[in-house]
Amino acid sequence: MTLREVFRFEVGYRLRQPSTWVYALVLVGIPFLMMHAINGSSQYLNAPKMIANASAVLGGIGMLVTAGIFGDAAARDVHWRMHALFYTSPLRESRYLAGRFLAGLAVNAVLLLGIPLGLLLASVMPYMEAGKFGPVKMAAYVQTYVLLLLPSTADTRGIIDRAALASLKPGAWVLNFGRGDLVVDADLVAAVHERRIAGAVLDVFTTEPLPASHPFWTTPGIVVLPHVGGLHPTRDTIVAELWVQNLQRFLGGQPLLKNIDRARGY
Repeated sequence: MTLREVFRFEVGYRLRQPSTWVYALVLVGIPFLMMHAINGSSQYLNAPKMIANASAVLGGIGMLVTAGIFGDAAARDVHWRMHALFYTSPLRESRYLAGRFLAGLAVNAVLLLGIPLGLLLASVMPYMEAGKFGPVKMAAYVQTYVLLLLPSTADTRGIIDRAALASLKPGAWVLNFGRGDLVVDADLVAAVHERRIAGAVLDVFTTEPLPASHPFWTTPGIVVLPHVGGLHPTRDTIVAELWVQNLQRFLGGQPLLKNIDRARGY
């Protein structure tokens, strides 16, 4: 079985799931309805700044979708107790994991396009009151996002520093749902404050809970989330089952599942 076959299988599975279409409806529908609900703004609702701010807030909902998709891809086999079959088939682990990840990434990327699509659709509705939207500029709906989902290792700590931020476009957003120490806090605050990037959505922090005096709370353009990413509805059950299976394997002298490479740090 090749990486391409794993990728096609996972994409096909996701497209057959009702939850995928519910995600799509939510990610298009909420921004569409939100544009209807906002009134009295001093700016056009489709101005680049307004679109960027709306995308940042709605991105928090998108990250919950991301957690659901990747959590399902990672844990589904263990949950349904099919992992033993998959892990004994003539399939390299790297191809299996890469295919699952790339398929989840592709589906997730398409779903997240629902946010700018919903915002755009609302702006061209003929029944919208005059003066609420300005001329449609497609470039405002295409933004640069840096999504961080990396583990914390010696190679990744501080990866988003002043030099990395300087390479981004002024309209770029940094989304961190990996580990807090991937970002150099002071460099990110400075970049957002000086408008060298548009902003950041942060769900993880070097120090948790985030101190009340931290500048993330008060810097316009930085959205702080309460560490909601990465949850799976049956995570505890999956972890408990995996622990029992590994205990049985340990007692039977078999290799354990889901091993951590301590040299790599994950």
